[in-house]
Amino acid sequence: MMQLIKRHMPRKGYFALSVVCSLLLCATVPSWAKSWQLVSVYLGDARHHNLLTEFVHGMESLPSTRIKVDLFDKCSLIPDKNILTSVTKNDIQLAEILMAELEHEDPLFGLDNIPFLATDLSEAQQLWEISREQVEQRLANLGLHLLLVAPWPPQGIFTVQPMASLVDLRGGKLRTYSTETALLARYLGAESVHVPHEHLRESWLTGQLDAMITSPVTAVTQQAWEYIKYYYDIQAWVPKNMLVINQASWQSLNDQERQTLTKLAKRLEVRAWQSMQLHIQQAIVAMQKNGIQVVSPNPKLVAQLRHIGHLMTARWARNAGQVGREILGTYRKYHKHE
Repeated sequence: MMQLIKRHMPRKGYFALSVVCSLLLCATVPSWAKSWQLVSVYLGDARHHNLLTEFVHGMESLPSTRIKVDLFDKCSLIPDKNILTSVTKNDIQLAEILMAELEHEDPLFGLDNIPFLATDLSEAQQLWEISREQVEQRLANLGLHLLLVAPWPPQGIFTVQPMASLVDLRGGKLRTYSTETALLARYLGAESVHVPHEHLRESWLTGQLDAMITSPVTAVTQQAWEYIKYYYDIQAWVPKNMLVINQASWQSLNDQERQTLTKLAKRLEVRAWQSMQLHIQQAIVAMQKNGIQVVSPNPKLVAQLRHIGHLMTARWARNAGQVGREILGTYRKYHKHE
């Protein structure tokens, strides 16, 4: 077609047309100056996927840097165990990580999985605000900058058989996903079976589990009604995902860009906390509709679980040192579970 136009158009006109076409092409195809990668631990979950997608869009919309951000789930690019190392070394620039998964780096991160310390969204958000500065400092020590956190629903116990007391869990295979949840399994007298989120359904269908501690939202995404009958709404703790960026990559942005992304991250974090209660309600309705019995734990079970919570809180405080004790002291001025 261009050859036909060239044949019937004066040279100056053809040159002008070529320039216009080139400008139009440049206007429709971005010229990326940088290419970054973001690895997510829970990209399959719609809430986290939407949040990360919006943040990526904001980063790609920065007017001067022109960064292209490719979003990957954790198994499609690098092994799960290598995510932290990859982002600290700047092999990848951003990562979404479950806070408790970093407890091997610093005991402070284990605060995210202590049972019966913060048992609803309001308490969990207050505990997070009290501990945030210290968590940010620990991340900075690893060469990371915290962008935002997004909560999961309070964790409950899912079982195949009814549960009247903790005796019913003894000897069973309990799904765990962090150091603290593995310790909880020991206190419960159960066998800890570490199962990442993406292998949860497979583990149940192949008979590797008898019970699990997770959220109603996870149960829905995994269609847990195919292998689970009971959900005990113990509201043990509220885990959080952290979106972090390599510190050198963060500093490569100018002041205005960092301010823009900080404001965006804060807005997304606020939305994540505010919308969580609705997600919980929707998940519980979906579980009940598909045959899972939602059970309020009896007083005996609650007392047993809270006793374990006290033991685990004291252990965490010893490991976390003075900083941990100060966080607990500040938090307990407002909340003290008996």
